[in-house]
Amino acid sequence: MIAAIESYILTNGNGKGAVAFCQKALHTKSVSFTTRGEVLADCPKEQIDLVFNAHLDMESIRLQISDEDLEIPYQACGKFQRS
Repeated sequence: MIAAIESYILTNGNGKGAVAFCQKALHTKSVSFTTRGEVLADCPKEQIDLVFNAHLDMESIRLQISDEDLEIPYQACGKFQRS
């Protein structure tokens, strides 16, 4: 039996929009939300409001959302790893 499902969503700078969409469309509950500016002392000014991590819950489904680092080019499937 599956106890929980967890997904991690990386966005290209629209993390806040993704959080808002999940809250409205999926009726998720926000557990925590932090921006890069809150976490990184040397955060570049243009990245201060980007999502460092958002943790949302919907019954037994957990969603984690964050914005990709804008200084690292996005690579489809380039960051997937087995654990």
